[in-house]
Amino acid sequence: MERAVDKIMQYIDEAYTLEESDKEVLRFGIQAAMELTLNLLISIFILYRLHMMWEGLLFFAIFIPIRTLAGGYHSDTYLRCLLFSVLTLTGILVASNYMDLPTGLLLVVILLLEGAVGRIAPVVNADRPVSKREYGIFKRRLKIVLLIDGIFSIFLWRMQCDKAVNIIALSLMLIVVTLILGRIKYKSYQISV
Repeated sequence: MERAVDKIMQYIDEAYTLEESDKEVLRFGIQAAMELTLNLLISIFILYRLHMMWEGLLFFAIFIPIRTLAGGYHSDTYLRCLLFSVLTLTGILVASNYMDLPTGLLLVVILLLEGAVGRIAPVVNADRPVSKREYGIFKRRLKIVLLIDGIFSIFLWRMQCDKAVNIIALSLMLIVVTLILGRIKYKSYQISV
């Protein structure tokens, strides 16, 4: 990925005169766009191969908003992050096919996991320091997202959408694990409010 970004930046350097700070911002944007595109393409491929498109979309609908606000563990390299993402996405989707717990019990687990997320998060990391004010904003927004997810989970439970309830429970389990790992890894960066 780095080589591709370097090549693109070389072409841009030859064509335009940019300030060094502008180059850094542009490099970051190009790399982020390339990484996001690759993640998206791989995810779509996995969902297509598993014939689990709606299940994958549900996973992302639960995971992304919470993870964005809650933070958590981050891999040290893009490749590790990509591998972890691919393995967890595949693992959650495959595991959701084999879970056979009563959905009423899973609903209780979901609500407990949401409570755990609310207590542990947000987890601050070295690459994205936040002020106490930002921390409070993340915490409030996270509570709203968790409330919406909780209501949505109860709705799915009432509609007897067992597989969807499985995916939500597994997604929240993953989030709690990444939050705990993040708390351990970034212990010195945490804010007490």
